[in-house]
This record gives sequence, structure tokens and C-alpha cells, in this order.
Amino acid sequence: MSSAPGRPPCRPSSASPPSAGSGPAELPALNRGHWEIENRLHHFRDVTYDEDHLRIRTGRLASNLAGLANAAVSIVRLKGRFAHIPQANRHYAARQGEVLREIVRSG
Repeated sequence: MSSAPGRPPCRPSSASPPSAGSGPAELPALNRGHWEIENRLHHFRDVTYDEDHLRIRTGRLASNLAGLANAAVSIVRLKGRFAHIPQANRHYAARQGEVLREIVRSG
């Protein structure tokens, strides 16, 4: 594991394909798994929350906002109350107190 001076060591990501034991037969499944994650969450956040155009470059703020967006999307999907995430966004934007109740109940 290598890292820049003064930074913690880099660790392999769980989203990275395993280097040992993956033969040609497993590569299509690994590729599909990668794109499933990309399409299910990352692309969705880029489109719905316009994350690609954020200008946040300070500390961990961008990572924290992405984590909050992931949590919000996960809670809405788990609840199954809304057919579409943007519909849930509009609903909760008008009812902020309800958001906190939903978060507390989801735990």
C-alpha cells in the first residue's frame, strides 16, 4: 500500500475488481457489477443533484454531501413511499420536520 507523505495508507476499495482469482469468465460479471453501482447511485446523484457541477473543494465537504445524498436516496428507496426520488425531494423540501422523523424511524 502506498500513500503520499503525511497521508494515511491507501487501501483497496471494495468496488475494485479483485486482482487474484479473476479469470476471463468472471470479467463480464465484474463489469456488470461496476455499472450497476454507477447507474443505480452515482449517475442518479449526478443527474438529480447535479453533483458534477458542484464547486466544493474544501476538506471533506464534498464527501460528506455525497454521503448525505446516499443516505437520503437509500431511506426514500427503503420506505417505498415514492415512485421517484425527485418526487420525494419536492415532498420533503416542503416538510422539513417530516424528514427528521423519517430518519429517526429508519434506524
